[in-house]
Amino acid sequence: MNGLVMRASYAMGESASPNQSAGNNIGFSARLDKDLFGAYGFYHRMNDQAPATTKTTQAGIGGVAKFGGLRVSYGYHVTNPDAGAKAVGQNIGLAANVGGGWLMAQAMKVQQDALKAEGKSFALSYVYPLSKRTDLTASAGVMRNNSVGVYALRASDFQVSPTVAGNSPKGVGMGIAHWF
Repeated sequence: MNGLVMRASYAMGESASPNQSAGNNIGFSARLDKDLFGAYGFYHRMNDQAPATTKTTQAGIGGVAKFGGLRVSYGYHVTNPDAGAKAVGQNIGLAANVGGGWLMAQAMKVQQDALKAEGKSFALSYVYPLSKRTDLTASAGVMRNNSVGVYALRASDFQVSPTVAGNSPKGVGMGIAHWF
């Protein structure tokens, strides 16, 4: 075991522009043995872009545990604007060491109460290390929206958005990642 590592943070800010968010952030993370268990949480209270008199609260918790060559993760996130529809998201992920790389699967559900919008995402990825700093990656996923859902399928910095409510975007990607 490598011991317990804990971190806490607080940040605040303000903006003179009506098109930028400003607010307060509180976060924490803890790790017990770098390969065994980790957890995180955050709370963010921000001014919405317009009108600036409303505020949105975001909060989330999650964690990851390792069992031999299998990692299991879970996350829960809530967005609750003062004037608007509350949204809740949950995700679960599995990662297994297979063929010298990592085979990963994730399922996610997002709901927005007032609009009755719902999206369920499923993704499968494989990451194979070519060297200490270079990986080959392959991913496939789908976001299944209900009749009023307009949630996008996201992978890192890339997203595929539905063109109309109820569409279910799908995507496949391959690439190489190198860390300098």
